Amino acid sequence: MEIITDPGYETLGQPDSPWHIEAHEVAGITAQGIDGICCLQVVSPHQVQAHAEMRYGPFPVERGQEIALHFQACAETAMPFRLRLSEWHEPNRCLCSPREKIHEWRFEADWRRYEYTFHIIHSEPRARLNFELGGSDNRLWLTRLRLVARLPESAKL
Repeated sequence: MEIITDPGYETLGQPDSPWHIEAHEVAGITAQGIDGICCLQVVSPHQVQAHAEMRYGPFPVERGQEIALHFQACAETAMPFRLRLSEWHEPNRCLCSPREKIHEWRFEADWRRYEYTFHIIHSEPRARLNFELGGSDNRLWLTRLRLVARLPESAKL
């Protein structure tokens, strides 16, 4: 089952959008959706706690589900980012196994495909997917983001 209801980022910036951006400490972020591509401009003053985030939600997840994430992205300059799947109002409460609490990757300066599967261990009616961004000023682009809920093969037998 496809979770993303606005894959083209058409509601980005609107009050009822499932897409949200937020800056912490003295970081900054702006976002714009154009032709199915989300462009994020991140301003980060190189401070340890300063970061920006883009998140999607809320959406329900059930214990035992696998949530497959697929997207393509690139950055003006390569940069690290973190992914997390957590409660909507408690972002530090991970809904996945402990080894999946925070998944760290890098956006590269050329277009890349990214895939990851979260294994849900806690049911939650209001989950969120977070992209945590920071460390340097940068511009990045995301497209073809899909979040698909499915039961693992072992549960289908």
